[in-house]
Amino acid sequence: MLSSLFNFFSKWKTQRKMEKKGLVGSRKLRKQEETLATAIDKSKTLGFIILTLTWLTCIGVLTLPAQKNSFSQLVAGQLAPETIYSQMDFSYEDDNETSKIQEKARSQVSNYYQIDQDINTECLKQLDQTFIEALNRFNTEKEQKQYSIKEKDIVSKFIGKLTVESLSIVKLLSQNYGQRKNFRNELDITLNKGVMPKNEINKYSSVQSVQLVDTMGRIRNAVEISSIPSPNGAAQLISSTVGNNFSLENRNKFTQVFNDLALFVIKGNLNFNKAVTERKRTEAAKLVSPYMEEVTQGEIIINRNARVTNQDLIKLKAYVGKLRERDSKVNFINKLMDSSVICLMLMILIGVFIYKIHPEVMQSSQKMWVIGTVVILSILLNQLAIELFNKISPTLEIPPFLVLQFMMIALPAVLLTVLIGFRVGLSCGLFVSVVAALQLGNSFDMLITGLFATCVTGVIVRDSTNYRTYFVKAFVSVWLILLFINMSHFWDSADTGVMTLWTLSLSLINALVTAIASLLLLFVYESIFKVTTNMSLMLLCDYNHPLLKRLQLEAPGTYHHSLMVSTLAEHAAQDIGANPIKARVGALFHDIGKLSKPEYFAENNPGGTKHDELHPRMSALVIINHVKEGVDLALKYKMRKIIRDSIEQHHGTDLVYFFYRRACAERKPNEPPVDEAEYRYPGPLPKEKEVVLISLADCCEAATRTLQKPTPAKIEALIWEIFRKRIRDGQLDDADLTFGELAQVKDSFVRTLSTMRHARIEYPKDEIEEDEDDLFVAAQKISRTNEEPTERIDKKGDTTERT
Repeated sequence: MLSSLFNFFSKWKTQRKMEKKGLVGSRKLRKQEETLATAIDKSKTLGFIILTLTWLTCIGVLTLPAQKNSFSQLVAGQLAPETIYSQMDFSYEDDNETSKIQEKARSQVSNYYQIDQDINTECLKQLDQTFIEALNRFNTEKEQKQYSIKEKDIVSKFIGKLTVESLSIVKLLSQNYGQRKNFRNELDITLNKGVMPKNEINKYSSVQSVQLVDTMGRIRNAVEISSIPSPNGAAQLISSTVGNNFSLENRNKFTQVFNDLALFVIKGNLNFNKAVTERKRTEAAKLVSPYMEEVTQGEIIINRNARVTNQDLIKLKAYVGKLRERDSKVNFINKLMDSSVICLMLMILIGVFIYKIHPEVMQSSQKMWVIGTVVILSILLNQLAIELFNKISPTLEIPPFLVLQFMMIALPAVLLTVLIGFRVGLSCGLFVSVVAALQLGNSFDMLITGLFATCVTGVIVRDSTNYRTYFVKAFVSVWLILLFINMSHFWDSADTGVMTLWTLSLSLINALVTAIASLLLLFVYESIFKVTTNMSLMLLCDYNHPLLKRLQLEAPGTYHHSLMVSTLAEHAAQDIGANPIKARVGALFHDIGKLSKPEYFAENNPGGTKHDELHPRMSALVIINHVKEGVDLALKYKMRKIIRDSIEQHHGTDLVYFFYRRACAERKPNEPPVDEAEYRYPGPLPKEKEVVLISLADCCEAATRTLQKPTPAKIEALIWEIFRKRIRDGQLDDADLTFGELAQVKDSFVRTLSTMRHARIEYPKDEIEEDEDDLFVAAQKISRTNEEPTERIDKKGDTTERT
């Protein structure tokens, strides 16, 4: 597809550039292969896409959950209309009990505390300032700038309260770099372990343990809350550790000073982390297994006339879910796999059938999209009908088997029969019927209804020639079929009157909706996908079409020739079972290309010819060019593909024999031989039956004009010679005709042309007056006789003269 689109846009871009430079004219004769629609129609990628979409649609509707049971629509506070017994052993979750267990699990989760890195930094910073202040109470301006005024005042107050002996110990510690670093490291280690104020420890005295989160966000193991030191405990721990580095005689004294120093700088750095705590509690609640309530088979779920409670609805909802699982018999994955295989096999079966009877359909992306979208739309409408029926049937008390009356099962056959063909509509209608039967749980009634409706409606609507007839046939056929199929259910119902009313009403509505939808969709497909139907072709048979009006006025000979060809092709199509309307319309427009130069064709210029002064090659170009001109006009007027094919293929690659022989006769000895390819039409060869009939009718009708006193024997001999020449020249190599059909075409042509070319009997002359055979002389005598004066008598008796 991408290569086709790329070639199309490349040619278009090159043409536009040449037009701007003035190298070519702005109007270009186009071929069908050069259009975007043709490139899209030949794309295999688009065909694969629509097949995939159809397959996925079938899988989707077949793997949907089963429909709810009628008792699943109860609400709280309602009186139960019936007693519901459990048909199986099952268990369901009790939400109330599960909530209690989850709440207990949440309460067992420890609180999470986060170590505050900012507090740690502040403590270490205050320790460093204390050491500096102790070394020199009168710091330089540069050293003072390292700390804020407030911090310095706090440190100065602490230093000022120290005794001379304690200050000397602090100075000694400050001067000893190793001991000072050791003290600072111990403070850092203690802070990273966590320090909690005493009032916080008392506040959570009932909590056995807590979780700590370090400054990097990592969660540590749970610790007893009693093991977390307060600021006093942390100061004692630091002072005892650092004091062990000094001699025994001074240890106690040094330890006390270190304890005061540590107590001065240490602050509680554990903050309660609510976000992490709640997250962990939520995770713990999710890990709790739900509390399951057991229900045994035969146990009453809801008593009749009992008030429905919320607990009953929970149990009922669980019961409905278990019923759905049991009825499906397989889990979702298995059901998906089964649906995929079944749908794929059905599509392959239908695809092979269509390929065998209509291979051109599988080779056209346009037709595959028409088929695919109709099938997808029909399947989705059937699914919508099932959903709608399940919602309104309990309220309106519609019998369950009347779901068949809701489904537009005849839609694909009614549409595709006129869009593509009867056999395609039949096969796709059967496919949709099988899918619909699977949608209803392998419903045999649905399958039989779909098969019967597809066959009958397809047969009835396929010969529709106008939209009104199409609508009436679709409506009546669908209504009568639905009525006939559901008559068997009347005897199964206790209330036959109600059953009859529902059946008549629903079948009437279904038939009306199907007919309206099919007619509207027919307009949509004809406009969007450019599909040709008998109805749209009949509109083109109107002789007031602009192109036909131009033929009548500008090329009357060609117009009359087209009428004769259309009659020949239409009769032959009827005889061999082809589409006579296609043959008729294609023949009416097959020579519209002659409108560009009508005077160069003999039928439009009986008084002479314009080719006498032209070179044979130029004359052949003028004649051959009417095919390209015709395609260009057809594209301009957005004609249907069958008409474009008729224009492009009705001469195939035939030889313009008259001018070829003339060129051979006029060739001089020193000139190169005449190239036969230059005197042949560009093709392609005709393929479809209708186009082949137009091609044969065109040459046969023109050839019989050369016969003097044509008789059926002469006409038959001439037609056989033309057919044999076409076969020898390979013009019928691609034709979708058998030799038996070709013989029938010959007989039809002979019969029709014999009536067209029949001779009339000679009327004997009246010998009473010699000039009576001259109508104009007789008319003049009558005129002179009428002009002689006559007399009459008026009412008063006067004589008057009247001319």
